[in-house]
Amino acid sequence: PFDPARILATLERNQVVYLVIGGLAAVLYGSPLPTYDLDIVPGRGRKNRGALLTALAALDALALPDELEEGEPLSAEQALVDERDTSFYTPHGYVDVVFHPAGFRGYGALAGNAELLEAAHDLPVRVAALRDVIRSKEALGRERDLVQLPALHTLLELA
Repeated sequence: PFDPARILATLERNQVVYLVIGGLAAVLYGSPLPTYDLDIVPGRGRKNRGALLTALAALDALALPDELEEGEPLSAEQALVDERDTSFYTPHGYVDVVFHPAGFRGYGALAGNAELLEAAHDLPVRVAALRDVIRSKEALGRERDLVQLPALHTLLELA
């Protein structure tokens, strides 16, 4: 079962600097379309990498192998050090750590427009601006992202 509040609370408790992007960001802005994972863009730096690694360990996260690469599986620590976009499985749902979001150069390019939104009762989180969520989904160009665009553009017009 997907429990984003538990994942986000763990990130917050460990003082990870990050932004929510992707489907959950869309949901937090009011999209009626479901999502089944959490996409985050972490801030850079050794201290934040350590905080994120601690949070992932607290979530019993397992790095999922990249289907496109062969060889030894990458450890969570190595993935974060290398700033590789990596998917993690946790008992509370999947977490995608995205250092290179489509259409942007990373955390710094999104942080200036980010908003603080209530993800759950007493759980405010920083979320990429709706306009940036749309831009990223357009840049990805995947069918599952493109079908969300009409609803997201409507939310943007209503804002």
